[in-house]
Amino acid sequence: TFLKLGSKYGRYAVTASVVGLLGEMITFNAYATAFLADANDDGYANVGDLTTVFDKILDKIELSPENFTRADVDSNNTVDVRDAVIILGGILKGRWDSVSLSLNKMNSVAGIYKSELEITQQGLRFNLTNDTPVKGVQIALRFNNQTNAALPVDVFNRGKHMQIPIQREGDVVRIVAHNDENVPIESGKGSIFRIPFGNLQPEDFEILYVMISTVSNEGIFIPADKIIASTGKYPETFALEQNYPNPFNGETKIRFNIPDIGSTSMTIELLIYDLSGKKIRSLVKGSFEPGIYTRTWNGTDENGIQVSSGMYIYRLSNKERELVRSMIFVK
Repeated sequence: TFLKLGSKYGRYAVTASVVGLLGEMITFNAYATAFLADANDDGYANVGDLTTVFDKILDKIELSPENFTRADVDSNNTVDVRDAVIILGGILKGRWDSVSLSLNKMNSVAGIYKSELEITQQGLRFNLTNDTPVKGVQIALRFNNQTNAALPVDVFNRGKHMQIPIQREGDVVRIVAHNDENVPIESGKGSIFRIPFGNLQPEDFEILYVMISTVSNEGIFIPADKIIASTGKYPETFALEQNYPNPFNGETKIRFNIPDIGSTSMTIELLIYDLSGKKIRSLVKGSFEPGIYTRTWNGTDENGIQVSSGMYIYRLSNKERELVRSMIFVK
């Protein structure tokens, strides 16, 4: 028999009878306990409960009396930032890992969410593919090499609004991506953050689990793979290649490299000029993460008017340097 005693934990006086048995009603004392930190009442304590507490603090949701009790981990009759801090600290210390490590929800989300821990020259990237927005991420990795330490995390554009604390307890490193406004990581694919572990090899660590918090604050496990970045995927130098075809009639492609040299992004411009120095077209202006990019020019100016035949200059620049090449347009 399971007795739901109330919305507060402590001692209750219970009066009960059993159908079919003779005798008086009986009264006994029962002690009710609450799984503190399980704010979404799913039987686990994880990043889904952290985002639930933030939503409550922001008045985005109302909690049932029972969930309020579980969310009020410091038992001061208020759900506030102190409760969020306690839950976050418990997650980073692995306080509830023994509860969370039941992967019974994995199969239900395969194909909707997936993640990668990608080994690169600059560190370990966390890549996320998500069909719907994600409010938070929780990761646990076990390292074999004791020389690896918890380091400051580099954040990419997809996770730019996230706070990403990292903590090591013994041989396990735990990471939580979250923000106190519960602004989600939007649907898409790409890197969220990078831990700058040096000289990392696949055999140096294992993935214990990766979890996410959905838009409804459900904490679920998602598939996670360990991969090695392919050679040349993240260039080491800032480069501008010769356009192809050249000369061209119609359109041409211009390829450039943004280097993976410590920074998570670089602000660049790719401009086209005529030989007099007049700007003809701005092809690229913005912040780019490390990688290899291609842009197409169709021989038109900013107003969509086709330019005259002749030689043109294209220039790729950032705040520190510029690269220049020439090309020939033929009508």
